[in-house]
Amino acid sequence: MPEGQWRGYRPLPECPPPSPGTWGDHPPLPSVIEQAVQEAREGGGMRSMIQILASDTGDALAGALARLGRAMQAGNPQ
Repeated sequence: MPEGQWRGYRPLPECPPPSPGTWGDHPPLPSVIEQAVQEAREGGGMRSMIQILASDTGDALAGALARLGRAMQAGNPQ
């Protein structure tokens, strides 16, 4: 018989979704541009900022900034 014809059958209530953080989800990382800015604030060098910017191949702006930084370094080697 289908469950609707069972004696005393009551469907279970819908469970609420788990609270954020319950299943190990992590907060999103800042963008590579934000990471490069943070590196600059912490006194990191131009080379480390360029590496951070170049790490995300899908971000066109970060790639352009990385190329600009490389060009600036080539014109002013330190």
